[in-house]
Amino acid sequence: MKKGLLFLLGVLVGCILTFGGLFIYSKMQSTPEQSGIRMAKQKTKFTVANKFEVFQSFEDGALATSEIKDYVSTFTGPVVFLVAEENEQFYDGQIVTIPKGKSAMQIGTYSYESKAGVHTVPIIAFE
Repeated sequence: MKKGLLFLLGVLVGCILTFGGLFIYSKMQSTPEQSGIRMAKQKTKFTVANKFEVFQSFEDGALATSEIKDYVSTFTGPVVFLVAEENEQFYDGQIVTIPKGKSAMQIGTYSYESKAGVHTVPIIAFE
């Protein structure tokens, strides 16, 4: 009886330690580099477009296509990652315009994977 209880207690402690160790290991391994975000050492002004159309939104930003102005205005320009400001949420199909008095600044790059492969796009913040 005593040996069986001791054995079960050992198995239980072993499981707890294993899951705890795996949890700590996974937290240590997640870095911004692995999430696809690379911050630039120096910000640069993004002058390609003034409007963007969101096609995929996330909690902290959105992927959007830039506006191209030829004879008509179309959102077929470069893809960018727009950083959401505090309490700002994006939704698919939303047209985002650079706010008055602010500029679009490239602050880094974001890499993501799609069916067509891995893509790296500029991260844009309005400052």
